[in-house]
Amino acid sequence: MEDLPVFKERLLLARRRAELTQEALAELAGVHKSDVSKMERGRMLSTAPRLRRLCVALRVPSDFLLGLVEDHQQKAA
Repeated sequence: MEDLPVFKERLLLARRRAELTQEALAELAGVHKSDVSKMERGRMLSTAPRLRRLCVALRVPSDFLLGLVEDHQQKAA
């Protein structure tokens, strides 16, 4: 789980940039609030369908949350 630190940091950063609480993000993404909390603490990775829903709710590309790009508006090469 070496990619976990990047994912949890990016998820938290994106949520804060979107000015959402964990509860609000969970509702928008259709996931449990406890899952958002676990992912932000590095206790859980996202499934592909959940990752997609999080990205839509946060309006960021999956490449950003996965650490493949530095800027949430940048696209992977």
